[in-house]
Amino acid sequence: MQDSKFFFIGNSLSLDFINTLVVENQQNVDRLADFDDVADWLHQAGVISADDKADLIGKWHGTPAGVSALKEVRQFRAVLRGMMEGLAAGKQLEASAIEEINCVLRHRTGFEHLHFEEGQVKLKSCYSFDQPVHLLVPIARSTARFLSQENLSLIKKCQNPKCILLFYDSSKNQTRRWCSMKICGNRMKAAAHYKRKKQEDH
Repeated sequence: MQDSKFFFIGNSLSLDFINTLVVENQQNVDRLADFDDVADWLHQAGVISADDKADLIGKWHGTPAGVSALKEVRQFRAVLRGMMEGLAAGKQLEASAIEEINCVLRHRTGFEHLHFEEGQVKLKSCYSFDQPVHLLVPIARSTARFLSQENLSLIKKCQNPKCILLFYDSSKNQTRRWCSMKICGNRMKAAAHYKRKKQEDH
């Protein structure tokens, strides 16, 4: 994993956003503890620049708008988590979740911007965050593209029963089982090895 308190292992902005809620010591831990964490996650996820992050924190840190933004972000994350966990369990996509995403998509904000990067022309999305709900727009857009373009049967939950992280299985044979080999993969393999050895000893 990278040197960050956030996990970027989902192969999808939407899944990485959902994975800001984790389990540690058998307790749910919210990595989006305050508004500053929201701005930091958006920056680390590549949605906003470092300057945008500083502007957001300067504008909304410790304010009612910041409190409202954190609440809306967590509520939207809960909607997406319920939807993605359902898909990972083989359930049908629910219309209510689609409507929640569409509600966010109706808030038009930002613009597309062409720029040169390392000698190539790149298209970048630039966002304006005038209202708390605007923070959700890039996540909603990414989720909408994901749902309409990807094979939703490849959304999976880590097979460690104590883990709640989700990912999109883009492995060659779609055989990925763990959120990360460094975290759950090695841990579960070690547990299985210990169990086998214990049985052999008896």
